[in-house]
Amino acid sequence: MAQYPQIFAGDLLDADLLMSMQPISARKTVSTSRTNSTLLADPELVAQVAANAEYALIAYIRTTGGATGDLKAQFTGPAGSSGSWGARTMSTGATLATDSSDAIRTPMGAAKSIGAISTTAGQVIQVTGRLITVSAGTFSFDWAQDVTNATATVIEADSFFLLTRLA
Repeated sequence: MAQYPQIFAGDLLDADLLMSMQPISARKTVSTSRTNSTLLADPELVAQVAANAEYALIAYIRTTGGATGDLKAQFTGPAGSSGSWGARTMSTGATLATDSSDAIRTPMGAAKSIGAISTTAGQVIQVTGRLITVSAGTFSFDWAQDVTNATATVIEADSFFLLTRLA
């Protein structure tokens, strides 16, 4: 069984070693609304990651929005990053919770279109994925409306992601 970090007898347990064992997290404290289709990093769902590392990604994204605007989302790592993420999401154009959905694997840095069905009944996007870095830098959840619309698409407070280092 692989373990990160590897700790050997006699190793000094210092703050750096203990911190490397903790997941990296980002959590929204305030909802953010957008009414355009330009992908931008969420102002709170960003974190710094290490070079030459592998992480498991878990995210809980709370969202509302009209069926016309929908949601476009991606997770982006530092230059040279690879990996992918997936989530069971509503298909674009969906207007009811019983409409079609998909669970397509999406590469890191590539956008996925997600249906938004209501401005009042919130949806949850539960994400799992894997990030592999080459260089250190910023990891972010980037999002916008899939189609520009006056009815805002919202990523709500209490959304979060966790990155657990695997290697």
